[in-house]
This record gives sequence, C-alpha cells and structure tokens, in this order.
Amino acid sequence: MVEDLKTTIKNDEDILANLDIFKEKVSNDEFLNEVIYLCREVYLAQYNGETATDDGKLSVFIPDETMNDLATKFIDIISKYASIDTEKAFSELSFIIAKYYIMTATKEEYESRSGVLKASTGQQIGLFGTLYNRNLIEWESFESYLRSKINIS
Repeated sequence: MVEDLKTTIKNDEDILANLDIFKEKVSNDEFLNEVIYLCREVYLAQYNGETATDDGKLSVFIPDETMNDLATKFIDIISKYASIDTEKAFSELSFIIAKYYIMTATKEEYESRSGVLKASTGQQIGLFGTLYNRNLIEWESFESYLRSKINIS
C-alpha cells in the first residue's frame, strides 16, 4: 500500500500544481514516508474518535490529546522540510493529508465506519435511511482546530 500511495502522490498533477514549498520534496522517499505515516495517524484519529449524534447528524469527536499529537507531527514535518513560511508549509501539508488520509484505511476499517442508518418508521421495503461515512473528516473544521493547536492563524 505505501509504495502504491507514494507513486500516486508523486504522479498527482493536482498535488504538484498546488505545491511550492513541498513540490520538490514529493519525489523524496523519506518525505513521502513521513507524510503517509501522518496520513495514517490522521485517519486513525478519525477512526478511533468517539461517534456522537448532534441534531440528527453523525459527528466524530477527536480528543485534545490526539489533536496535540497530530499538531506535533505536522510541526515536525514542517520544521524538517520547510524552514521558511510556516503558514504556507502548513497549508500545503494539510492539502496533501486531506487528499490522501482516507487511502490509508484498510478495507475492513473503511467498511466498518460506513453504511446506512435506517429510519425508524415501521416496516420498510428496500433501502431507506441515511447513508453515512464516519471515515471522512470535516476537513475545514479539523484544519482550523489543528491550526489553533499549532498557533497558525
């Protein structure tokens, strides 16, 4: 999986077109290993988060301790590979992670966090209910909270 994902990222024209600071790093195996590891950590944070229902919508709560750990890992990669413009480096790294974290899920993990929540309206014929996918992170909120942990505005 890791080698396939590395190849996918290296050849992703959308990624390459949106990177400045990390554009040349995408061909570096050590950099990609660290990014893929961070993708996996982000996915596992979502996967292991506590599921809750808020106004009929499913959401996942990721504990502060986990968010602090992810913030540290973001900072470590940025410090190692981008010594200038932390804001832009964070945005670029976040762009890569947002696009690829879901690809680190195993088939079993992915399937266990998605399905149909059936409506409670008596007898049903066919498939009725709400399709849910707890594998997906509401990225804008996640990124904003992560920025606050790193102290990037």
